[in-house]
Amino acid sequence: MTQAGSLGWSESWACQPARPDRYLPARSGCVTVTRGDLLGGGREDLVVIYSRLAGRPFAFPAGSGQTAYQARQAMLEVVQPDGRAQTVPITGARAASLLSLARVNDSAGEELFLQTGGISSGSYGAIYDAYHGRVVRAGAFSYGGDSGLQARLSCLPGSPPKVVQLAVVPSGSLNGPWRGTRITYVWSRGRLVQAAKAAVAVSDPIRFGFTSGIGVGCLAGIGAYRTATGGTVTPATMPAPTPPPALQSTSGLERDAVLLDSFTSWRGVMYASGSALNATGPFSGCHTACYPTIWAYSATLKRWQLRFAGHLTPGGSNQLITFDGALLDFNTYPGTVLLRATNGRTFNLVALPARLAGSLIAEIYRARGSLVAVAIPGNGRGAGSAAPVWTSTNGTRWSPAAPVRTAR
Repeated sequence: MTQAGSLGWSESWACQPARPDRYLPARSGCVTVTRGDLLGGGREDLVVIYSRLAGRPFAFPAGSGQTAYQARQAMLEVVQPDGRAQTVPITGARAASLLSLARVNDSAGEELFLQTGGISSGSYGAIYDAYHGRVVRAGAFSYGGDSGLQARLSCLPGSPPKVVQLAVVPSGSLNGPWRGTRITYVWSRGRLVQAAKAAVAVSDPIRFGFTSGIGVGCLAGIGAYRTATGGTVTPATMPAPTPPPALQSTSGLERDAVLLDSFTSWRGVMYASGSALNATGPFSGCHTACYPTIWAYSATLKRWQLRFAGHLTPGGSNQLITFDGALLDFNTYPGTVLLRATNGRTFNLVALPARLAGSLIAEIYRARGSLVAVAIPGNGRGAGSAAPVWTSTNGTRWSPAAPVRTAR
């Protein structure tokens, strides 16, 4: 769960102060809490990511009611089931957010992927692991990008498991070729050690740009998981899905691709949501023709099966979450569309209140038996104003709650 109201920290380092809590020191903010076996003890640890805040708040117009402080240092706290805890600074970061907690090597426990910053030309992050029961920083990485830089991080199974960082920049025209480096790392004592480095050329930078980011192996893990039919599948070895014919571009300007940005395992099946990309020009991304899709991986057929595709709205970020016996997919920017299925096959549109449908969903999480959505009004152009919080007890009927205050 991410603390509501801490939006835009990667640009302004602005955090709303957190409520007092036994796991947090005084004057903390930009808090994210999750659970997972980071230390490799076979039981779930409590993982707390937060920032220590400056003493003086940002200056806001009189009467705005906003309160935010500048983040000074990002921290990582890990609390074991027996209460023992250790806290380490997140090197070089004022604030950080959770990307994934997944098993990506052959040692016990999971690895923690954090975003520690981001600008228009991409984001950067850090990986934390455990060695002999101690939290250690495994390495740093970059991902995403724009017309000046594209980067991809992949976590691959093997003997030994590997992490591959690929980064390319244009060598002339934006349409290609692009050139860069591929660095391969292996794991040693909880840290990433460079094993190989090679020059690479990308002849189709537009397609590469659609698949830049963080690979499914880093998000879902590379360990095999058991399916509902009793089989097993390794997420990192899944092939990339292909857009259905109804969504394939006829412009001839570029190849079609599918961008997956949310994954979850539900009832023994791996689901992914994303967008079928039919852009009409270089690096146009999802702003011109990009439609929400939901996929399920078939362990028996060893391929992705399309469960939903529709020309609903130009799509952006997707967030899958399970709640109240159903699988929900929030497709947001511009506006928000909510799809819901109780059987994993038939997805239906949920009628959202107009204000929620016209907003961008910044966070979605479960809390105290309800589903909570933090929205930014005006398709994301309302940053700096009150961000409404919406709640639902069943995922279909939504009502506004008290707003949280955000800052830029």
